[in-house]
Amino acid sequence: MRQFLYRFLAYLCLSLCLALAAGPYTGVTKQKGIEAARHLPRYLIGPSGSVLDGHDRAGGVALSQETKIPWFNPVRYSLSFAFLLWGLWWMRRATVSGLDISLSSPWVVFLRDGIFILFLALGVFFILDRLLAHGLRTIPLFRADRVIFNMVAIGMIPVTAFCAWFASRLNQSLRVSEKGITLMTSGESRFLPWSDIRGFDVRESRILMGGEGWAASRPLQRCLVIQTSREPSSIAEPAFKSTKKKIVEHLKATAPARLHSDLARAAHSW
Repeated sequence: MRQFLYRFLAYLCLSLCLALAAGPYTGVTKQKGIEAARHLPRYLIGPSGSVLDGHDRAGGVALSQETKIPWFNPVRYSLSFAFLLWGLWWMRRATVSGLDISLSSPWVVFLRDGIFILFLALGVFFILDRLLAHGLRTIPLFRADRVIFNMVAIGMIPVTAFCAWFASRLNQSLRVSEKGITLMTSGESRFLPWSDIRGFDVRESRILMGGEGWAASRPLQRCLVIQTSREPSSIAEPAFKSTKKKIVEHLKATAPARLHSDLARAAHSW
């Protein structure tokens, strides 16, 4: 729940940052009601086609004037930088802390969050473009119907919450401490105390591949299984070997002496 809330706030701030910085806002306000004089010549034509009388008639006409707001770009870039700092701070809290070991590839997490933020930034830009048109009377880039605007504005928060919830459930991490092992998968946390752990094992999952007249199995991943007094728990194979080595080192440093031999055997196979 904590990671979901932090990622939700990070998505809002970073999408606002991207929409303010990269959005092609016009920044031009249109003022109406400016009176200008216009002179219209008037001619009276006689029966033979000759001009009998000619004079000018002055008339007032309302013209519109477009002016560029001088402080528009400095203010929006300053706000964009502020939202960037807030978004990175929330995203740092949403990811695993220094005590946790992430099992997901950082590039996959970065790409997934980037796609969600880019998608949300499009909706934020559309909303800001209409709000600026109403508040500052700027010329909007999109002239959408009011119903469409209301649908996008109302659905922005639920869509952001769903993206944050979906991304949080995909992240997997673990924490090794002197009290036990904490597994965080699919948005849920499970704590395994050392007194409840009976040993370690390695389980290899394979995938069946084949074609016409042949079949073979290929290894998919190796999971480190934690045997407990209840049902066993497994640690998915991380994306990098350095992460796997870090997990083994933390387990060896904190595990009780009765588990060292079993852990060494499982680590060698893992």
